[in-house]
Amino acid sequence: MESPTASAGAEIARSGQRKFAQFIVALAAMSGVPAVALGAEPAGTGQYQTVVTAPAPVPTEPREDAAASASVITSDRTLRSAESLPLLLGELPGVHVTRYGGMGSLATLSLRGSTANQVQVYVDGVPLNTAAAPAVDLGLLTLTRADRIEVYRGMTPLMFGASGLGGVVSLTGSVPEVSGLSAYSGGGSFMTGFAGVEAAYAGATLGGLAAVNLVGSRGDFRYPSDNGTLFDPADDRVLRRQNN
Repeated sequence: MESPTASAGAEIARSGQRKFAQFIVALAAMSGVPAVALGAEPAGTGQYQTVVTAPAPVPTEPREDAAASASVITSDRTLRSAESLPLLLGELPGVHVTRYGGMGSLATLSLRGSTANQVQVYVDGVPLNTAAAPAVDLGLLTLTRADRIEVYRGMTPLMFGASGLGGVVSLTGSVPEVSGLSAYSGGGSFMTGFAGVEAAYAGATLGGLAAVNLVGSRGDFRYPSDNGTLFDPADDRVLRRQNN
């Protein structure tokens, strides 16, 4: 049985709530702001709740060994013009990329002072190093479908079939979510261009992707030449770069 004191207290609380709601409605009428925006509940309606959710962040920790000395590059990075795998890897700590020319030319990688032959490169778990070519040419690898790049310096996780003395570079491609055909192309200065065609199949239990990518650049930019005679300006000319 409810005591008279508790009943009187509950009635006072309900009276206070009604007076507060009336105050909110009156304030809204004077200011021209809807009473719902000020927190008053319209008569005859239920309560509404707005839930704002953010997409889950892409994990930047190495998936195979969180304690390893590793760097991770994900697909949610800020993309840049003429981005390439040697360019991205060369910005990581402990990584040294040697390039022997312009875009698409031979590029090798060393980790913490190792040789290029001592670094294992994997694409979706498949090793690219062979006995005939122990050093992988990074200039031939495209970033079109690279969803995640992991670089393990020194000791590497056991999931890799072979581990180099320098470390491991692992590229993971994105999984097709819809089936279909797609194509892209682009270009830039000095006869730079790229193009590609992809065919994707996304089934319930099986998926596949076939892609052909082309990239190249003539690089025939202009440059001043003194013809090897520094103090004779008579033979100075502006030439165009050849065989870049």
